[in-house]
Amino acid sequence: ADHDAGPALVQTDAHGVVHKGQLKVRSLSGAEHVHFHRKARRSGKRLFEFIYGDVVTYKCKRGFRAAYGGSLIPAPVEPVPPTLPMEFSLKCGKKGDGVLQKPVPGPRDVSCVPVTCDVHMPPSSAVKFPQLPMRKKFDRRTYKETQSYVCRSGYSLDGKPSGAVVFEEVCQADGIMSETNACLDIDYCLVSQCGEHGHCTDGALAYTCECEPGYEVTLVEGRWEKCVQIEECETQGGHESCSV
Repeated sequence: ADHDAGPALVQTDAHGVVHKGQLKVRSLSGAEHVHFHRKARRSGKRLFEFIYGDVVTYKCKRGFRAAYGGSLIPAPVEPVPPTLPMEFSLKCGKKGDGVLQKPVPGPRDVSCVPVTCDVHMPPSSAVKFPQLPMRKKFDRRTYKETQSYVCRSGYSLDGKPSGAVVFEEVCQADGIMSETNACLDIDYCLVSQCGEHGHCTDGALAYTCECEPGYEVTLVEGRWEKCVQIEECETQGGHESCSV
């Protein structure tokens, strides 16, 4: 049958025919409740039937808005801002078609679709970055969909060298990605091996040691600095005064 509300809203019989100007309307996954301006007859668990001239209003759930395009989410995802209406109404037409009454009258498919959140690549000075597809600087998530992020080098979620650096945020009902995690500057002196004869100074990607007189810096495992006692006999070229 030819109808205006789209397959997400209208159901016909097994032959695709709507009889006697009756419109069968089913509830939507993104709709909180369905309100009929006149008494409707239930013809199934989630299917209602009403007649010519009757109006049905859908109220969308939290995180959903009334948007054109039906119940299917197009690819790529079109923006659905939280400023869109939370309700839309259909009127049963002469042929059993659903005619949109609001937000904008006309023969266009509309449904309760999830709000979207835009994810942009931040400037290079940022401390956390979204993990986007290769060569993309922008992506879009829908309500309750997650986005992976990674901390820049020298940062972790707990400020420790062994701390996690990958995390997820979620698209919220207000169209903004959550910010429940923060990337903290790592204090590398937490793993200092300078020893009791050296002073640790935290750096961007490692630490450095300032050793006391008589001690010098050496590398442990090829990376971490450590203060060790200077072998004075070696520095004096093996003179007799250094012999044992």
